[in-house]
Amino acid sequence: LSSQISPLLDEEEAARLLKVATGTLRNYRTRGQGPIFVKLGGSVRYRQSDLQDYIERSIRRPVPKRVA
Repeated sequence: LSSQISPLLDEEEAARLLKVATGTLRNYRTRGQGPIFVKLGGSVRYRQSDLQDYIERSIRRPVPKRVA
């Protein structure tokens, strides 16, 4: 069972992985944006697999410039 559970990262670890400030993660949470998070008592945690999914969903292709 333990091999199926994604490791939990605290807010600082998640912010470091995403290369954003911890305040940015807090803003995401209050706005209902950003990666899925887990609330355990008073602690916020992020599953490593959810952070990877968030990164994958955030990939964008460049839009070609239109020539007039």
